[in-house]
Amino acid sequence: MKKTFLLLIVPVFILFSCEKSLFEKEPANNPVKNFDQLWSTLDKKYAFFTYKSIDWDSIRQVYRPQVSQGMSRTQLFDVFDDMLGTLKDGHVNLVATFDVTRYWEYYLNYPTNFDYDLIQRHYLGDEYEITGPFENTWLHNTGYIYYGSFGKSFSDSHVNYLLNKYQDATGLIIDVRNNGGGYTKLIKDLASHFTSEEYMYAKDYFQNGPAHDAFTEPDKKYIEPADGAKWHKPVVLLTNRQCYSATNTFVLAMKQLDHVTVLGDKTGGGGGIPISAELPNGWTYRFSASKKLSPVGFNIENGIPPDKYLDMDEDDLLNEKDTIIEYALDMLNQKK
Repeated sequence: MKKTFLLLIVPVFILFSCEKSLFEKEPANNPVKNFDQLWSTLDKKYAFFTYKSIDWDSIRQVYRPQVSQGMSRTQLFDVFDDMLGTLKDGHVNLVATFDVTRYWEYYLNYPTNFDYDLIQRHYLGDEYEITGPFENTWLHNTGYIYYGSFGKSFSDSHVNYLLNKYQDATGLIIDVRNNGGGYTKLIKDLASHFTSEEYMYAKDYFQNGPAHDAFTEPDKKYIEPADGAKWHKPVVLLTNRQCYSATNTFVLAMKQLDHVTVLGDKTGGGGGIPISAELPNGWTYRFSASKKLSPVGFNIENGIPPDKYLDMDEDDLLNEKDTIIEYALDMLNQKK
């Protein structure tokens, strides 16, 4: 696992301000006790053991012998880091005062398929508008909207303005590439402007242990139409592997609509709702305690495939063109 902060994904913990708090808990700061609590909590509450075919008991047999009473806190942290890495889950993190673990492989082994500098220089230009968190402009007779983070809030008035601005366009390109997630409420707030009827977009199942395949009955999730402007013309939604967490769910919600086409790469995933806990030594951690399925039962934890796969072309990049934007423009002008 990588141990570097990724700011685009939703912040997960409050770091402790000083070492003193850890020393005050020294009687409970026992490496074996901390390992056993971390392992057993995940054993009872982590949502994807069965889906990912992970034998958690065998994982314990590998890492438990590496823990000893005399080991340093950094050595213990490294063991935990390696053990948690076997879950291959970007929503699994361990936070100490000196480091944070994170799993990044869900996008590092895939094409980037995004160049913001190229978009800013050759598509947004110097006359684009910044409407709340939405950077937007006309691309010929098409509206282009880039939304870089669901951590940046917006109001209905922002969305109403955009949809009215582009009402005469042939269609909209909504670009959420490299959007690592954020506030789940904003998923419904945005998607609600693209439907006139309520529809179900997901089903959440919460781990109801201790069996790894024990879950609650589905909690069905719905999008209700917004009171303001609505958009029923074609939409092309651009995605890559760095579309994670809340963005992953937004893509799921939009993909249920007939007038929306998802273009680009498979999203990064992150379908579980994480919960957090604290170890006796003061370290905090979070993990996925639920699974999210599409209305037809597709688990989105490992990502959502696009309607049309497309990677950036190196020749296009040399000619300062974004392959995926250009393809979307052709689609909306019925050239594809």
